[in-house]
Amino acid sequence: PHLLAIHEKSVPDLPFFLEEGDYLPPRIDDEEKKELLKAAESALIVLGVRDSLAYVEAKLTEKGVKIIEASSRMGGDYIYQNIAEVYKADLIKIGAEIALGLNVTDRPKETKKYVVSKYFLSDHSGVITKIRGLEEIKKKKSVIGWFLSKEVGDTVLVPPDGYDHIGWISVKGNSYSEAEQTIDSIFRKVH
Repeated sequence: PHLLAIHEKSVPDLPFFLEEGDYLPPRIDDEEKKELLKAAESALIVLGVRDSLAYVEAKLTEKGVKIIEASSRMGGDYIYQNIAEVYKADLIKIGAEIALGLNVTDRPKETKKYVVSKYFLSDHSGVITKIRGLEEIKKKKSVIGWFLSKEVGDTVLVPPDGYDHIGWISVKGNSYSEAEQTIDSIFRKVH
């Protein structure tokens, strides 16, 4: 297996083990990166995943890396766009080359870009009656992608009843701080 990227998931406080967004590249040290790489490689080898893109979710714990998911697929939501932005690698092209038995020509390149992604989440279960502030997203040149999975009239459930997100947004910056400031400014205006 060849590692292309590690997304760092942001999660809410316990007791719920859910994701709220991502950081790319991850804010981890080299030792943690090595642990994650070894665990992901081992999981894919044990499962016999070959000649395929693969997506592995893992959790760093005090007792080592714990695999949550390992599958023969491209990551969902904003993973494709984020990797293209930060590493200039096209997962669809890579997947097609693998499927056709060709040598992979895209190699990740460090771009010194930082991406922060965040899900649009509700504080309460209920029905969406209005979505405000989407024009704010369209104004920001640092937005690399966004998607709404819900619309007015749709039900949204929050823990413990369910876990629905309304959509997601990814923004780029020259630092984590710059990307976080942009995403915070958007979330102050989009409701």
